[in-house]
Amino acid sequence: MLLKLELQSNPEALCLVRATVERAAEVLHFQDAETRAIVRSVDEALANVLRHAYGGRPGLPIEMSCSRVESGGQKAAQGGIEILLADKGVPVKPDELKGRPLD
Repeated sequence: MLLKLELQSNPEALCLVRATVERAAEVLHFQDAETRAIVRSVDEALANVLRHAYGGRPGLPIEMSCSRVESGGQKAAQGGIEILLADKGVPVKPDELKGRPLD
């Protein structure tokens, strides 16, 4: 594991998480575009936890862990990064998920 953050459901914490994830991706030698995509994905996932799982309530626990994923083959020589978010909010109900038209 590269790092583990314990934070609370506070929108102001998002900028700290973005900076931390950006630096972790840089340390693992991701290209700039990949780093931006990783940061954007984590930011969106955390915003969803704040909005949907916690209903905008502050002060509730969120845990983020980042691990290096070693490359098994030669195509992805740098390997990857795995970022896990854990919360204690309302779980997603899969039967209520609806896709949207792609056009």
